[in-house]
Amino acid sequence: MKKEINYLDILDALKMLIEKAEGKEKTELRAKQKEFSKQVRKIIALDIEKDNEKYASAIESLEKANKDIESAIKDVNKISHVLTSITNTMNVIGEFV
Repeated sequence: MKKEINYLDILDALKMLIEKAEGKEKTELRAKQKEFSKQVRKIIALDIEKDNEKYASAIESLEKANKDIESAIKDVNKISHVLTSITNTMNVIGEFV
């Protein structure tokens, strides 16, 4: 079973979250957003073998980050959790790029 994920949806959700954030969290999210979007563009460009185990774990990590972002949009108290989630996702993606 191939998993597909819409990277742009994740970046859009992250942008929405940044608009809701304030102060230090907003600054941290913006910094993560820059790095994250660079990595996402790289992983899209790589055209990785989709049945690769590392790719599957990257997709899983992206899906988790996306869920975390969406729940933080509803509850800004979860932003620190999103920062951790994005960092973990970038570490997984980092194995490719």
